[in-house]
Amino acid sequence: MKKLYGWFVIGLFGVILFGLTLPSITFALLISAVYESSDSETRIRFGLLHMFWGKVFWLFIHVFLRIRIKLDIDEGYTGNHSFIVISNHRTALDHVIVNLAASHAKIKDLRWVLKASMRRAPVIGWADALMGSAFLARDDFARDMDSLEATAKMVREDRASIMIYPEGTRFRGVPDEGARFAHVREPKLHGFKRLVSKLPEHRVLCVTLDWGKTDNGVVFGQVGEFLGRHVCVRIRDIGRVSEDRAHEVLNTCWIDHERFLSDTN
Repeated sequence: MKKLYGWFVIGLFGVILFGLTLPSITFALLISAVYESSDSETRIRFGLLHMFWGKVFWLFIHVFLRIRIKLDIDEGYTGNHSFIVISNHRTALDHVIVNLAASHAKIKDLRWVLKASMRRAPVIGWADALMGSAFLARDDFARDMDSLEATAKMVREDRASIMIYPEGTRFRGVPDEGARFAHVREPKLHGFKRLVSKLPEHRVLCVTLDWGKTDNGVVFGQVGEFLGRHVCVRIRDIGRVSEDRAHEVLNTCWIDHERFLSDTN
C-alpha cells in the first residue's frame, strides 16, 4: 500500500512540476529577455525562484507524505552571510530538506553542486543550470574542477551561497567493509577544498540530516517509505575556513555527523 501511495504522490508531484513550475521558469526567462537582464541578474532571479519552489515542495511532502521536521540551529545564529553549505546525503528528498534548512539559515539564493545526471532531470535540471549550478561527471577530475571553479566565480559575483554533498552520493544504509563511519560515507575533500579556496569570504554551514533508520539509500521511486517520517536537521555555522584547514574542518563535521546519528539511531 505504501508503494502504491508513493506512486500516487510522484504522479501528483509531476502535475505540479509540469503544470506550475515549468510555466514559472518560462515566464522568468521571458522577463529576463524583455528587460535585457545581465547574466548575473538572470542567475539571481532563478536562484530566488529555486528557493521558492523548494519551499513549495516542502509543503507538498509535508502534506502528502506527512513528513515532520525538527530543526536545531545554533543559539544566537544571526545569518545574513554567504555560505558554503555541506551536508550528509541519504535520500532523494534531501535536496528539499537542505533547501528548507538554508531558508531557516536566512539564505536567499543557494546554488548547487550536483551529479551530471541531474542536468537531465525534467524541469529541475533546467532550473539548476539556469541559476549556474555545477554538474560533475566524476569521470574527469580536471573537467569537474573547472566546472566547480566556474560556478564558484558566478556564486562570488552574485553574492550567493553554494551547497555540496562531500560524500558524492547517497549513503546506502550499510557501511562498506572496513569503513570508518557506520552512518555516513567517507567525505571527499577535493570539491569542498576547491570551493573554500575560491570563496574565502564565505562561511561554512554544516547540516546534519537524520531520517532515522532506513535499510537503504532511498531513491525517488521509493517515496512511500517516507510516509509519516520525522527528520531531524542540525545546522551549525562553522565560520570562515582557510584552504589549509579544509581537511580538518570536513573531518570534524563528519565525526560530528556520525556521533549525532549514532546517538539517535
